[in-house]
Amino acid sequence: MNPGHEIQNTKIQNKGIKKFMILAAGQLISSIGSGLTDFGLAIYVLALTGSVAATAIVSICAFLPSILLAPVGGVLADRYDRRLMMILGELFSGLALIGIVVSRLKSVKMLEEGDLSKNDTIVASCPEGL
Repeated sequence: MNPGHEIQNTKIQNKGIKKFMILAAGQLISSIGSGLTDFGLAIYVLALTGSVAATAIVSICAFLPSILLAPVGGVLADRYDRRLMMILGELFSGLALIGIVVSRLKSVKMLEEGDLSKNDTIVASCPEGL
């Protein structure tokens, strides 16, 4: 066997591991951020409404989509490019978060004008789970 060939294969493997570690670290940071957002929304709704039922609804809206869509996501990841699936998942998560912010800003304005009750702000937290 050629020793130069083994060194070249090791370099290629090290480069692949480095890319994978960057990807895994990014996914870990994203998952931590999403979990903190879901937890923060639940605590916010609890502080705003004082209702445990409202907090439970927010928590269900945050975690139920991942539980229900995990089998479908596995099939899609097997059939299509995994990188594309990860990019699309993060893109939709970011768009949902923007939707929450916009909805929250609108609900604060409506609450100040007296057109909205505090319990209606729960709806603003549901899109992030999708």
